[in-house]
Amino acid sequence: MTFTDHLGELRRRLIRCLGALAVGAALSFWQIDRIVAFLTEAAPQLYVMKPAEAFMIYVKIALWSGAVLTSPILAWEFWAFLVPAFTKREKRTLMLFVPASVLLFLAGLVDAVAGGGGLISLPAYLLAGLPPHLATATNKCSSTFGTLLATVRYLRRGKLHRQSAALSVACALAGSWYCCSWPKWDWSHQPG
Repeated sequence: MTFTDHLGELRRRLIRCLGALAVGAALSFWQIDRIVAFLTEAAPQLYVMKPAEAFMIYVKIALWSGAVLTSPILAWEFWAFLVPAFTKREKRTLMLFVPASVLLFLAGLVDAVAGGGGLISLPAYLLAGLPPHLATATNKCSSTFGTLLATVRYLRRGKLHRQSAALSVACALAGSWYCCSWPKWDWSHQPG
């Protein structure tokens, strides 16, 4: 293919992606009240500071929901554009990582909305070929960094009570240290 043929193919794929995103956003906007009710379940009252801000919040939620809804189509178009450039060996290697990356995306989505994304990401790491000890460690690190980033965002926005957070961190560190310093329990020796 010539360079202009590649650009034409990219243009066709981008138009399909934008069309899918528009349909997904329209479907999301059709159900926007349900989506907003789900997202604001913990805080049922939203406050806006500018007249158009409420509408823009709805539009942003519809766009992001549409992107999540159409993410398989967007991923397929991206994959279909890139796959002709790969060798057979590269394609085989990528076939391991594509399902794992989809599962990890879903795990991040579940973890952000409700928590417990590690139940999806741990099998995804194992599917990608990581040994069990590395998969468990990677899963724990990703959840730790996710929690750390969320905590920093809450702190910056003033949504976190600093004294309670400091007490929680101190208790968690003390509990971790105490449990790690216990002598290993010998399960083979039982009294009696």
